[in-house]
Amino acid sequence: MKIAYDHQIFTLQDYGGVSRYFFELLDHLHKTGSAEIDLWVRFSNNRYLEGAAFSSHRRLWPGRAFRGKVRLVDHLNRPHSLKRLAAQGFDIFHPTYFDPYFLRALGRKPFVLTIHDMIHEVYPGLFTRRDKTPVWKEAVAGSAARILADSQNTKRDIIRLLGIDEERIDVVYLAGSLDNHEGRAGAAPLGLPGRFILFVGGRLDYKNFRPFARAVAPLLKDEPALGVVCAGGGPFRREERRFLRELGVEDRFLQRDIDDRTLASIYAAAEVFVFPSLQEGFGVPILEAFGCGCPVALSRASSFPEVAGEAGLYFDPADEASIRETVRRALDDGELRDTLRSRGKEQLRKFSWAKTAEETLAVYGKALLRWV
Repeated sequence: MKIAYDHQIFTLQDYGGVSRYFFELLDHLHKTGSAEIDLWVRFSNNRYLEGAAFSSHRRLWPGRAFRGKVRLVDHLNRPHSLKRLAAQGFDIFHPTYFDPYFLRALGRKPFVLTIHDMIHEVYPGLFTRRDKTPVWKEAVAGSAARILADSQNTKRDIIRLLGIDEERIDVVYLAGSLDNHEGRAGAAPLGLPGRFILFVGGRLDYKNFRPFARAVAPLLKDEPALGVVCAGGGPFRREERRFLRELGVEDRFLQRDIDDRTLASIYAAAEVFVFPSLQEGFGVPILEAFGCGCPVALSRASSFPEVAGEAGLYFDPADEASIRETVRRALDDGELRDTLRSRGKEQLRKFSWAKTAEETLAVYGKALLRWV
């Protein structure tokens, strides 16, 4: 079986959850030889693809950001993908994002689509009108031979919001890519507080950052040595700094850019990782924290209970008092943190990229059978 993957996500992301997913999937399929993979990427600055044996891409102005760069890289990559589509030298096509450019060129070949989440559809007001993701998603989902969902929660959202027959949707869980071999527990990286709460990733409204900040601000005022580290997500914007200043805690919130090694060491040193999102497709940072021995406090919402099980300390993300008291409990109770670390290591065993690849391969088989 030969599976083809296009350029889309490796054009859009230098790093990020979706490109990490496709990298791990392709890497495991390539290493096991369980399927022949063909990645149609000519140019990419994606960090995960660096040195990947299954990719022959070249980097293009790495480290340089300018307006229109993504559009230019897409302009260079798309004709290559269309040429490979026209050649029809594959059994299954797996687009890496939702742009429907491929539909006419695909011919009668089947394709499998991964829908990681339905956040655009659940919270449409949080995205600009120029974001075509929800329109594209609906356009391609109806034609897919099979749809992969990251969680049962996402599957329910797909059925409810896109009207897709549940028999065409397969739930395949993801995994984490960090572990404690990359970090050293108890040692805060240089320049970080000796004791800190960790927030990871973007700070868009559905990530619930501002309610989280309001919730923990009193804890920071009660304990002068405590800080909050925001890993990734880009530097604080002017309005975010103004918001934190109004709370009286601007100097207690630090933002740090990250690579895998740095992130693992930050997880390992944190008192608690707090994941207050209203909605996620899966929640890979939960498993990253488990792998690095970091206790997790998180929303009882979305896919989180599927991923964290009994290893997380849950709060109501719509209730700032619930967030605050749950985080306070984690900070004050060392025995509880040890219990959460132990449960996290146990929960982590249920997930692996090898399992993700194996189950995805089975879905490819289903897609071929449906198309014969």
